[in-house]
Amino acid sequence: MHPARIMLVDDHPIVREGFQRLLSLNEHSTVVAEQGNAQQALEFLTENQCDIAVIDYALPDMHGSELIRQISKLHPAVKCLVVSMYDNDPFVSRAIDAGALGYISKRCAADELLEGIATVSAGETYLSSDVIKNLKFNDKQYRATGLATLSEREYETFIQLARGLGVKGAAKALNVATKTIHSHRANLLAKLELQNDFQLLQLALKHGILAFTDIVC
Repeated sequence: MHPARIMLVDDHPIVREGFQRLLSLNEHSTVVAEQGNAQQALEFLTENQCDIAVIDYALPDMHGSELIRQISKLHPAVKCLVVSMYDNDPFVSRAIDAGALGYISKRCAADELLEGIATVSAGETYLSSDVIKNLKFNDKQYRATGLATLSEREYETFIQLARGLGVKGAAKALNVATKTIHSHRANLLAKLELQNDFQLLQLALKHGILAFTDIVC
């Protein structure tokens, strides 16, 4: 049995390099491609093959769930594994619904990534320990916060603002214009019935969406 052929899809070169180095030490997997966005990943798959696509959810040109949906439709033999800092719902559920076999937090230990790849390679579902912990968050409480009403981009903006990045920092992290962040910020504050970024942080910490280690000082 040949080593699992891995395609890494993440817009941060340093992340791809770290994954590549880790996987190069594993005899059961080999990295055959590194792509910086969803379009590059889809173009690679039109002429090349891989067994597993390791995908970051927050890509600059397409939501991870949409890339997974397209890969599942166009290249059903490719198994999708998400590795992302967005390790809670709605991201996890949307990725699994789109066809992902696994979801791993970027905060997980290296051995969980290797275990996830081995599990997904065998056609089984894998969730890292952080993801499982976050999914234990009570659904009724989650909906009561208003977070379930946010769009994916609004939720991503919420996370970045709650971390303390501010409008400019959130725009850079999500690769969008500052005016787009201003618009998302106004919408999500209205939906959550909050007034400022500090209250966003309080909400995220209260419900375990962020840990203190996630906050940018």
